[in-house]
Amino acid sequence: HDVKATITRALVKNFNIGLYPRNGNRLFVEDSVVRENDVGVRVDGANASTSCYNPPPVVIWRDPVIRHSDIVENRQQGIYVFGSDVLLQVEKSNILKNGSTGIYIAGRSLHPDSYVRENNIHDNNGRQVQAYHSGNNNGGVLDISKNYWVHISDPQLSQSWRFPCNGQYTFTGFSPVPIDDAGPRKDDLIDDVKTACWSD
Repeated sequence: HDVKATITRALVKNFNIGLYPRNGNRLFVEDSVVRENDVGVRVDGANASTSCYNPPPVVIWRDPVIRHSDIVENRQQGIYVFGSDVLLQVEKSNILKNGSTGIYIAGRSLHPDSYVRENNIHDNNGRQVQAYHSGNNNGGVLDISKNYWVHISDPQLSQSWRFPCNGQYTFTGFSPVPIDDAGPRKDDLIDDVKTACWSD
């Protein structure tokens, strides 16, 4: 417990769960590729008694920060949050071509500082974002802003993506074009990772 894990310039591939920091309280991922796992990143939340699911998950605090990374081509969820009060911050990343859902949030409330912004989120086989998220502690606000969704506008998101806990979402704009600096900065990756991920 109370361990901080930092992963940079890495490739995480062909696991049941790519990243699952079960004994740490912070996972920081930057300039990395998480692909072709069953689940890309799994996070178990705190305050499980407030979760929408029964039985609730194990009570553990998690707070992943994901920047400039690829969470792509995982067979189930790209990012799977199970529980409540997680501080989830995802930016400048690609959440693409995951088999079930790009980002799946199963918990009553995220930490109020959570956001998912300035990412490319599209072509996930199920839903791009699925949330069971009411947020009695912070008003249910989930900041999903300035992401590129290909063809989905803010009104369509706010109408279509409210699920069982009566969650409220804040969409403060979407990008009309792909985020061209999202994903790993290839020059910062080690050669083995570049070779395994890109043919160029």
